[in-house]
Amino acid sequence: FSCPPKQLASLQKKLESFTSLPVTISRSGSYYFEINGQDVTKLAALQRISEYSKIPIADFMCFGDYGNDLDMIKEVGYGVAMENAIDSVKKAAWKVTGNNNHDGVAEMIQRVLKKEF
Repeated sequence: FSCPPKQLASLQKKLESFTSLPVTISRSGSYYFEINGQDVTKLAALQRISEYSKIPIADFMCFGDYGNDLDMIKEVGYGVAMENAIDSVKKAAWKVTGNNNHDGVAEMIQRVLKKEF
């Protein structure tokens, strides 16, 4: 959903009051929130990939900037926050890279490939 932040908070509270719905509601930007199935998260997807590929999730790198990325950032071995991320994502991250609108992901990948860490 997308709407002005003041309306977004009110709408989110109303939706959260329907506790019988098997969904999760998470903020994904200052004007956005997402409604997904209860166990449908970015982290859940990475866990499935980890199981299928036999690659430990501790070896994964992921990038995020908002609350919908927080569990993923905390759980993988190399959670990277974007420069424009909210504070909780930055605090949970292994590293912080450049802004997502200015090649921050590419910058971090290049640094890793150059073995700067």
